[in-house]
This record gives sequence, C-alpha cells and structure tokens, in this order.
Amino acid sequence: MVFTNAGLARATSDHAFNATIWDVLVDPEYQGQGLGKALVEHMVRSLLRRDITNITLFADAQGGSLHCNANIRELKCNTIR
Repeated sequence: MVFTNAGLARATSDHAFNATIWDVLVDPEYQGQGLGKALVEHMVRSLLRRDITNITLFADAQGGSLHCNANIRELKCNTIR
C-alpha cells in the first residue's frame, strides 16, 4: 500500500482575531478535483471554531482567483500579480 500527500494548506494567526492563509498546495496529479477548495474550506471552519473571524487568503493571481471565487463568505482575499 502506498500513501501520498495530495495537498496542504498553511495559515498563521495571532490566536485572537486574525489569520492569514498563505499556502494552498495540491499535487498536480490531484488538481482539478476540488481538493484546494476543500482545504481552504476546512481551514476557514477550523479558524472559525477558534473564534478567529478576520481571515485573509494571500495568493498569487491564479490561486487567488480560484479560491476567492469559491464563495467562501468569511474569506477576504489579497492577491499579488
């Protein structure tokens, strides 16, 4: 049996009010299956459970457009070009 990591998401937080999601990575072999969106949604739910409500995604234009258009209403987006 072979186990592989399909993707990951990383965030930093002040553990009070604010968090920034910095990285959402999905192995190219698994892209296009909604895993990136699922990772972001899971990250947002996890932060909200900790009462962190000011959540920002910092991404390049390609990744930002994918996740910012995913209708995750709790997510604020900053994209770099």
